[in-house]
Amino acid sequence: MRKRAVEVVFIGFVVVSMGACDRGQESAKTWEELKKGEMTPHQQAMADYAGRSRGLMGQRLMGTVMEAAEADGFGAAIEVCKSEAEPIAQEIAARQEIKIGRTSTKLRNPENQPPSWAVEGVESSRGEAFYAVSAEGEVGAAIPIHLAAPCMNCHGSSQHLAPGVEEALTEHYPADQATGYDKGDLRGWFWVEVPPEAVAVPEVSEEAVDKDDDEELSAGEALYVEYCAACHGRDGQGVPKAFPPLVGTERVEADPSALIVLSLDGVSGPLEVNGETYDGFMPGQAQLSNEKMATLLTYIRGAWGNSGGAVSPEMVGDWRAETADRTRAWTQEELDELTR
Repeated sequence: MRKRAVEVVFIGFVVVSMGACDRGQESAKTWEELKKGEMTPHQQAMADYAGRSRGLMGQRLMGTVMEAAEADGFGAAIEVCKSEAEPIAQEIAARQEIKIGRTSTKLRNPENQPPSWAVEGVESSRGEAFYAVSAEGEVGAAIPIHLAAPCMNCHGSSQHLAPGVEEALTEHYPADQATGYDKGDLRGWFWVEVPPEAVAVPEVSEEAVDKDDDEELSAGEALYVEYCAACHGRDGQGVPKAFPPLVGTERVEADPSALIVLSLDGVSGPLEVNGETYDGFMPGQAQLSNEKMATLLTYIRGAWGNSGGAVSPEMVGDWRAETADRTRAWTQEELDELTR
């Protein structure tokens, strides 16, 4: 299949600021669509790095917003999000040596326009990640944001908006379009641009390449690679001090109730896993059907030596119905109650 080339012209202001020189260079870049199955090992490593960077930004931003909401309510969190989103993006961009931002078809901040390589994909409202590659070898990744339970307080329908939110939106975002969503809806996108020098070229043996070519992923593993591996690692070992491991942990292998609800609605705040504390935010994946969620969790509970049993679509459906109106992520105390 021939790749489609596009000339990039940046529209408006993006979360990561660029000087006039940078904008001139960016406008001259040529990008091509990059299919997931056509990536080189280096491009795949860059795409995974984009996913981890998105995870870091999501953790930091949601942690900041939730801290403000707990202290002063979600109305105050609107103002904090407006003032802190760009500095957080700039910090993550500098640390990861990337460019990163957020965008949507229904913008809250009209300045958050997508880079032009992502315009068509964003406008098509497809609910899966898509990629591009520049002539200079950069990989652009657009990663969907599905509405998590806590985000219902600021982006949900009128009956779910928290007190003070409508007033704060009128004050800070008078042209806001970003409400009326249901849990799991496609809310927008993180976009990430990774230069080739930010990620080392992986050493891949011919044996590993042959195995990858010959081996099809199971349905559960394919879902894990798409939704979880960027943060938790393809081996389930996580990233120290950032994303917890999924190997040999009680919440993964014991009664699956806690694993189901945190996968649907997310988890926030300090979480102890295998003796280490992870203090961040993990969004839920409520957009997945009961069948896909059951397949994904069954894979996690049986992979890498884990000994948990299967999760059925009926179990997921029961918990989804019970938590349908939940507008907050789960805490460690709540999850521990479910596993006792």
